[in-house]
Amino acid sequence: MSKRLYAVLTGDLVDYSKLEDSERVDYVNCLREILNNLNEKNIIFEIFRGDSFQAVLPSSRVALTVALIIRSYIVSRKLSSKKKIRPDVRIAIGVGTIDNYNEKNISSSDGEAFRNSGPELDRMDKKRQRVVIKTNWTEVNGELKTECFLLDAITMRWTANQAEAVYYTLSGKNQVETAKILNITQGNVSSKLNSANFDAVRVMIDRYKELVDRGEQ
Repeated sequence: MSKRLYAVLTGDLVDYSKLEDSERVDYVNCLREILNNLNEKNIIFEIFRGDSFQAVLPSSRVALTVALIIRSYIVSRKLSSKKKIRPDVRIAIGVGTIDNYNEKNISSSDGEAFRNSGPELDRMDKKRQRVVIKTNWTEVNGELKTECFLLDAITMRWTANQAEAVYYTLSGKNQVETAKILNITQGNVSSKLNSANFDAVRVMIDRYKELVDRGEQ
């Protein structure tokens, strides 16, 4: 493999074990649907242990955007559960090189990106964290740790409707296009994005890209 930087996303569905069997199937189908929808990002993924997944991205720059696309999509879904569980997903992003990559069996692959991702998911605080990022750069990791906590403080407050507007925006739709899809006004889309603090989320995404670009130099 070349020494370019990849991103590996390792994640699992929040409160999956609290659901009934049929509800779990619906939950996993939501996850599978959004991962399939990300084909344009050249994502390769596996779903395992029922509610867990691992995905490889050939571009580390888009990793945070992709993670938030997955999260906003899942949060925007409505589970047919009487337990009033808020659907969500935890994702650990690992940035680094890949030494041994098997697209047909991701779990057998290895490299910095894998070692920076999987163990971080295991270390995440299940109550307070939804997205973490680890690279090979100590100083960058310190900054990203702080910023990810702030990001979680914003995203954990998203309603399903706010997350839906965020999802289409991160997926490349403008407000007019999103309004047409959701059958609401452009003003309503703008209001949902403002309530979701999307400007702050965008700043975080841009900063992440800057840090990755600097690390590659």
